[in-house]
Amino acid sequence: MTIPHKTAIIPYLDELDELAQKMGAVNTVVRTTEGKLKGYNTDGIGFVRSLEEAVGGYLIKTSLYYLLVLVEQLVALPLLCSNKAIVM
Repeated sequence: MTIPHKTAIIPYLDELDELAQKMGAVNTVVRTTEGKLKGYNTDGIGFVRSLEEAVGGYLIKTSLYYLLVLVEQLVALPLLCSNKAIVM
């Protein structure tokens, strides 16, 4: 699924994976054995796998650390801009 559908589909799903919920975006939808539609976000996994293939080893661990720091900052940015308190 691509933008803008990654967010538009969320109201039509029965449940979200924890990562998709945190990211507020879905790019994969699966019908569960119970017949429910569950949304996942696999963008991060795909990025990490391609990074592992490209550089591997120590570089991937270092890169992931800085990527996680960046993601935390990007998630917090809208909250900072709205002048609301941030609790992490």
